[in-house]
Amino acid sequence: VRTHTGAAAGERESGLSLAIVREIVRLHGGRMGVALPEGFDSYETNGPTDAASADAPEYLEYWLELRERVPAEARAYLDAGSELVSSEEPTPAAGQRLPSVQGRRCVLIADANLPRREEQAAVFLEAGYRVIACADGSAALLELKSWADAVSDIDLMLCDVMLPGMDGKALCQAMREDHRLRRLPVLMVSAGAETELERAAYAAGASACLARPLAPTALLSLARNLTELRKQERRVEQELQQAREIQAGLLPAQLPDLPGLRFATRYLPMEAVGGDLYAFPRRASGETAIYLGDVSGHGFPSALLASSTILILSEITRENTSPSEILRELNTATVGRTAWNFVASLCGVVRFDAQSGGRYFEYAMGGIPPFLLIRDGRVSTHIQQGTPPGSFPEARYQMGRVDLEPGDRLFFYTDGVTEAHSAADELFGDERLAALAIVYHRESADRFLDQVLVTLDGWLKSGMIDDDITMLCLDID
Repeated sequence: VRTHTGAAAGERESGLSLAIVREIVRLHGGRMGVALPEGFDSYETNGPTDAASADAPEYLEYWLELRERVPAEARAYLDAGSELVSSEEPTPAAGQRLPSVQGRRCVLIADANLPRREEQAAVFLEAGYRVIACADGSAALLELKSWADAVSDIDLMLCDVMLPGMDGKALCQAMREDHRLRRLPVLMVSAGAETELERAAYAAGASACLARPLAPTALLSLARNLTELRKQERRVEQELQQAREIQAGLLPAQLPDLPGLRFATRYLPMEAVGGDLYAFPRRASGETAIYLGDVSGHGFPSALLASSTILILSEITRENTSPSEILRELNTATVGRTAWNFVASLCGVVRFDAQSGGRYFEYAMGGIPPFLLIRDGRVSTHIQQGTPPGSFPEARYQMGRVDLEPGDRLFFYTDGVTEAHSAADELFGDERLAALAIVYHRESADRFLDQVLVTLDGWLKSGMIDDDITMLCLDID
């Protein structure tokens, strides 16, 4: 048990926390220790032997005796917050966190009233939880953040609406603004059926609201339900992270190293996995094709089709001679696979013109935004009309061509860039993107793409993208 005194509220510890922990340690035949900050030694003791006959004052005396054994300069730390550890959780070395205990859940209790804190702690301890107790909202937030990156996370917070320093609503809002804490279940407790307080608590992000007095059975039942939901969420989060890593592994591990061409890319899925993709499949002739795709929709269905598209491209590109044939084959391979998904696509290749001695970009498109050619600080847009592969069985694709000069830049992107919404629900649009391309045309491709992302971040209404974003830049030396 970690317990914080209510110094801000003028409280003194009664020793009941120590009594609870001492009894648990006695039953298990273990030892009890005090973990101090870095630079101080930790202390361990068997404690009183006759727990059954001891009352709270005796435990307070024992606590004070133990406290006297600690160096004077460290006592302030003990007054602010101490860690008492049972035999199942050995005393950590200075500055270390307690390791997680397999199968045990952890609850943080934030309440300015000491008797209530101790009563609630006893309920959860008896049910097998680990308990952290804090007397004010600021201390609770510090605890939450200090444990957020640890191996053992806190599973639930029981929080009183009225707290010194930072009230329950402000604490909940601060948690929801921290990506590590925003999914932690919060049980908000108030003095009674205060509808306005409950509304405010839910608006701040509380998972549930309870009115005092708290019935232990109902409290534990709700806590179990919320912690089980959180457990399921963590499992899903882990699976999503694995899926994201798998999908990222299908994207090019490195950019093509081709004479006279310099590539840069940026890929930001809206969710853990995305429906955008890019690839540089090699053709049998030795040429490297450029492919950019955007599967309709979001989430797992789009991500699965995007991943399969990458694998299909690697097969069909080898034998086909032109970008239009590659898209036609891709259409044949994907049409009818789902009733609602298609793959907006661009495929092209940079070629050498034997007659002029220059280079040109030959391409085919279907349903994807026009790409930009930036030359000498001017921008031109290029597009070939075509249906997205996967839409119609008999789709055909026309070829386009752009002659290239040294210093040219080709910029390809998916519609998550131009269709980003501002707080006023205004689209970012083609004109703003073209203006950025002009302003940064002398910068490197990497810096240009980074500036697009920085500008989009300031534009977005929620600070979060509302569609997958993929950008590909090709500079011609």
